Amino acid sequence: MPYRRFIRVHIPPKLDEAVIEITSSPKLSLRNLTIEFSGIVIPEDIADLYGFDAAIEEGEPPPHPEKLAA
Repeated sequence: MPYRRFIRVHIPPKLDEAVIEITSSPKLSLRNLTIEFSGIVIPEDIADLYGFDAAIEEGEPPPHPEKLAA
């Protein structure tokens, strides 16, 4: 079974359709025919959750530390 970071679930009437980011290792039960995992529900209004440019959005780099005298 391939690992996927994001999955789409559909559970009516509680949850119409949502994208979930998996945060734990999935556990497969062949006896019950279920899969269990923990995750975070990603809102629909977020187009690109992790699409950011660290060079401009993380702020200025810290200054270089000074050399300590021995």
